[in-house]
Amino acid sequence: MAVAEVGDQDLWNRATVGVACVSNEGAHAHQVLGQVLRFVESVGEVEIDGVEVRLA
Repeated sequence: MAVAEVGDQDLWNRATVGVACVSNEGAHAHQVLGQVLRFVESVGEVEIDGVEVRLA
């Protein structure tokens, strides 16, 4: 898994974060990314504006 700020670097109060997961099954990748999203939501200090998932 890899996580990086991929956009909005010039704004102090906003971040676009990319999370990459490599798996041989799409369902497993969705499960892992869902856990990441639930973790971020549980922190409670951020507002999630949108989520986009792409499988390649």
